[in-house]
Amino acid sequence: MGATGRAVRRRLPDGAAPAARRHWPVAAVLAAGLAVRTVALAGYPTGLWFGDSVGYLRVAVTLEPSITRASAYGVMLLVLRPLHSLFAVVAVQHLLGLLTAVLLYALVWRHARAAWPDRTLRPGLLGAAATLPVLFDGYQIQLEHLLLSETLFTFLLVAAVVVLLWNARVGVWTAAAGGLLLGLAGTTRSVGLPLPAIVLAWLLVRRPRAQWRSAAVLVAAFAVPLLLYATWFKAVHSRFALTGTEKVFLYSRTVDFADCSIIRPRPGLLDLCPRTPPPGVAPAFAVLWTRQSPFFRAPGGKMGSNERAGEFAWAAIRAQPVDYARVVVRDTLRAFWWKRTVYPQPPTFRKYEFPVRPLRLSRRQAKVARAYTHRVRPVHVVEPYAGWMRAYQHRVYLPGIGLGVMLAVAAVALAAGAGSAGPPAQPGAAASVGRRRAPWRRWWRRFSGPGRRQAVSSRQALARARAAAAGRRGTVRRAPLPWLVVAGTGAARPLAGPGVAVSVGWWRVALGRLWGCCGGAGRRRVLSFRQASAHGRRGVVRRASLPWLVAMGLLVVPAATADFDYRYVLPAVPFGALSAVLAFVPPRRSG
Repeated sequence: MGATGRAVRRRLPDGAAPAARRHWPVAAVLAAGLAVRTVALAGYPTGLWFGDSVGYLRVAVTLEPSITRASAYGVMLLVLRPLHSLFAVVAVQHLLGLLTAVLLYALVWRHARAAWPDRTLRPGLLGAAATLPVLFDGYQIQLEHLLLSETLFTFLLVAAVVVLLWNARVGVWTAAAGGLLLGLAGTTRSVGLPLPAIVLAWLLVRRPRAQWRSAAVLVAAFAVPLLLYATWFKAVHSRFALTGTEKVFLYSRTVDFADCSIIRPRPGLLDLCPRTPPPGVAPAFAVLWTRQSPFFRAPGGKMGSNERAGEFAWAAIRAQPVDYARVVVRDTLRAFWWKRTVYPQPPTFRKYEFPVRPLRLSRRQAKVARAYTHRVRPVHVVEPYAGWMRAYQHRVYLPGIGLGVMLAVAAVALAAGAGSAGPPAQPGAAASVGRRRAPWRRWWRRFSGPGRRQAVSSRQALARARAAAAGRRGTVRRAPLPWLVVAGTGAARPLAGPGVAVSVGWWRVALGRLWGCCGGAGRRRVLSFRQASAHGRRGVVRRASLPWLVAMGLLVVPAATADFDYRYVLPAVPFGALSAVLAFVPPRRSG
């Protein structure tokens, strides 16, 4: 058996064995995720339909952009049209889901490898952990099976964030690639249009003078896909825009709180005053997609009433700003509930679950399916694979509170890093932690270590440790948390040099011993988090804050401009996982 193993190793290409040792965690989870998606394709080979699916397929058939929604996803369907198969479309979407996980893993592994260059397995485990919500969430897999744009949109956004975070500094070419991907995402779903503002704020808030060229290039690259799409839209609909109903969707947001006795709209807008929706139907859904909609019989439909709807919406927001903010906060927090509730109406809610029985296509669906695939096939349900997927979806998914925990953990880690990040201390000097700290900080010091602390940067601490340990054995390592520094000591060498005051709390000693047990040989001392590098902390905060901000933007923008929907939540999950993992990857190890 030993000879066989040696023979196998001899047949492996150079570098294959180290790569296998480094990346086997992600290979295992990718294989499991592929297996689950294969079962989904076997159980539902024809894909699943949603209300928006007809519009997207019509774009691929007629080459005309949709009036009601951005239609870059229809362009992807156009590319796949020669295959004449909805099975191929769904398979490509599942592949995009797997590629999204690969991008997350590559980014986390790159930064973790730089932080722990002597740790073979740790970067791979962290990277694989970031991919778990994308690979195994039952609702994520079901969303990939729907003929909707969310999977492509998520992939483009993740690719943009990975490109921007790949290096410590965002260069001109990196900004161009990131801006182009953000522009493609904005033409796929309109909720992506405000996200470049978040990216620009993230890019300029720390180093505005150093990054202004990259910011300008990012804006220019972002505008290119939008201008091309708007030109296409104008050629078909005689209007230079991305859609013709953006103000109608904002109006649907305001009907949840609008009171015409307070707004007092002009007579031409009185027909837009909200009515009581049907039982079990959300007000925003009722005014857009039911016969109760004021646009149902209006001349020109939704596009013809776009300006009137916008005028009413802004009047409602100006007259009732507190009510508007209340509705936005309520629907944003709805994403973090433990259990899913029926919203916006029961038929729509059931669309996000794998069906139990075969479904016949409606007349509209059959017409566009015949034009796209040259045949009409109902939604097939193949047992026992379909039953396995239904059971899997009901048991394996990330509840809303899970997303909230990831974002909260990342926020706490970022706040700790940002709050303690100051200018690096000068060589030989100690930066004193003054007495002006808040009471909770004094309470924290009481239980975490005696006395007032004096902080220096980790680079100075490491340099002084090496100088103090001249001629003795010992290594200096960083801790897993960006605000801790772990120093390995060989003999009883002093770590603190002149002008360096070190306060070690009992809980830090316990963490150091635990980390020393799991992270490598040698005795460890855990220094106060005030001795972590200010430059390193800023790098960690900068790196992990971008996916956190993008995740919050994906949750807040739909709640502020349209309505809540569970499929709007799922694109935020990869960014929540990414921010939670990156917040605990220390800065690049020096020396």
